[in-house]
Amino acid sequence: MARELGSPEGWTLEEHDLPAPAADEVTIEVRAAGMNPADVKHVAAGTDAGRLPVAIGYEVAGVVAAVGSAVEGRAVGDEVLAFRISGGYASAVNVPAADVLAKPASLGFAEAANLLLAGATAADMLRAAPGSPGGPGPLPGAARGGGRGGLLFTLCPRGRRRGGW
Repeated sequence: MARELGSPEGWTLEEHDLPAPAADEVTIEVRAAGMNPADVKHVAAGTDAGRLPVAIGYEVAGVVAAVGSAVEGRAVGDEVLAFRISGGYASAVNVPAADVLAKPASLGFAEAANLLLAGATAADMLRAAPGSPGGPGPLPGAARGGGRGGLLFTLCPRGRRRGGW
């Protein structure tokens, strides 16, 4: 939990009771949370101090533990991902069911938890890259690695054939 603007050193671990999910929500038992620069940036400067405290964590992978009364297509025990949420650095979180996706069976929870933000960024970079859609040329930021860089190399067969950029 961030109670003041600034660096992660000011974040605190707190205990809170999680209410039952609203009619349109599911409760996800978090198995892994994505860690992204966006979490730090949100609290470092981009947050209005009037909105503090802020629950940290934009994406999670886990198991559905409860389903709201109006939710269809999700059941207790489903392995899922959620993106653009608040409070993912928790043991459980309530999330609008519309923001929940099935976890790919081929991925573990840790890989899946980092898939959406880094993956969306990588996909956007490929669409914006020189030469798109026929195949990107050099991609700024790809060599810096991290989730985005690894996904760029995975998503771009041309880059893999050339051995990178």
